[in-house]
Amino acid sequence: MPYNLRLAWQSIRRNPVLSALMVAAIAVGIGASMSTITVYWMGSKNPFPQGNERIYHVQLDSYPVGPRYEPGQEPPDQMSYTDATNLLADDRGDRQVASFKTSMALRPDNPDVRPFMTLVRATSRDFFEVFEVPFLFGSGWDPSADDDAARVAVLSRETNDRVFGGENSVGRTLRTDVGEFQVIGVIDEWNPQPKFYDMTNGAFNDAEDLFIPFSNVAPLELGRAGNTNCGGGPPINSFSDFLASECVWISYWVELGESMSASEYRSYLEGYIAQQKELGRFERESNYRLRDVREWLIEEEVVDGSIKAMVWLSVLFLVVCLLNTVGLILAKFLGRSPQIALRRALGASRTALLQQHLVEVVMIGAIGGVLGAGLAWLGLLGIRALMDSTNAYLYMDWTMVGAAILLAMASAAVAGLYPAIRIGRIAPARH
Repeated sequence: MPYNLRLAWQSIRRNPVLSALMVAAIAVGIGASMSTITVYWMGSKNPFPQGNERIYHVQLDSYPVGPRYEPGQEPPDQMSYTDATNLLADDRGDRQVASFKTSMALRPDNPDVRPFMTLVRATSRDFFEVFEVPFLFGSGWDPSADDDAARVAVLSRETNDRVFGGENSVGRTLRTDVGEFQVIGVIDEWNPQPKFYDMTNGAFNDAEDLFIPFSNVAPLELGRAGNTNCGGGPPINSFSDFLASECVWISYWVELGESMSASEYRSYLEGYIAQQKELGRFERESNYRLRDVREWLIEEEVVDGSIKAMVWLSVLFLVVCLLNTVGLILAKFLGRSPQIALRRALGASRTALLQQHLVEVVMIGAIGGVLGAGLAWLGLLGIRALMDSTNAYLYMDWTMVGAAILLAMASAAVAGLYPAIRIGRIAPARH
């Protein structure tokens, strides 16, 4: 092998222009294909695999029967305030998480920092434990804060840096446009992508910067910064009317396993729906879903069909680049036919010549793979520039860098197989 590597390097140096063209063809093909493959890979991976078969997303269909209703259709991704508060009160399962996205204006005490708007997640206390949120300072709130609609808050690390200069702000007061909150915790770096716990409002949006108890929604009349869908019903003339309506805007998760199994929770949901039907709600047939994290990601189709089509097109482009590489490799190998014929006359076997030339094309592929990974990185920067800045998930991790190099080496080996076989069949007598 060292001998073949030495011969390969000498051959590459002997024909720098032709070698550079082969490297460039492979690099361009790898760069184009790995850019789209990385988008697909980073977008479709499960950011919370430990939640599979433990954390479940709950969907209920509380809409009234309307002209567009079709039995068996997928229920809404979110649920109404009535259902969320009822499920929280019933407290089935190990932990419950009801949450929605809102926004507030923060007013830092530091006169050098201007007031600014920030995204807020109003949620129940189990959010931090269920989704394993890491803390830099302090912790989440206790159950009494949920019961009493306490004015407490948990900050992201970035917001804590901006408002309190990165200091331990636990116990300090945070001023907002809806009142003052006492800081009880600061989250460390945490930004799952895709944002599995609320993909309805942007699968690749960043995590919120401020977290407050869900029970504050009614006393503070909090608005929504996410999707709100209403399926009909009585007119809404006040905030209390809105809370009592069948509008869906709340994401609901439940942790199961210790106190209740998934099948038992499904039975509970069926009983809950039957109970609500007796109260005049849930006009449609019983329709609900209970999916773990993996199933929820699959159902939401985080990576849409256009990305999949781009992946296939980029792979076809790589094939075109490899076909061009085959011609370049063949031209290079045939150019040294006299040398190969001499080696054959001196006793070199076809297998030895095949190995020598495959080592050379694999080395060219490795170089092209490294350059291709760089081009893929530049391509991702371009994609991020065309999209909004929240797509921080678009980056090449070491897995994708390694995949780019291995793909380039394998592609080069496939492209060089025919030229290597053909050059090994040269008859020495012709030269």
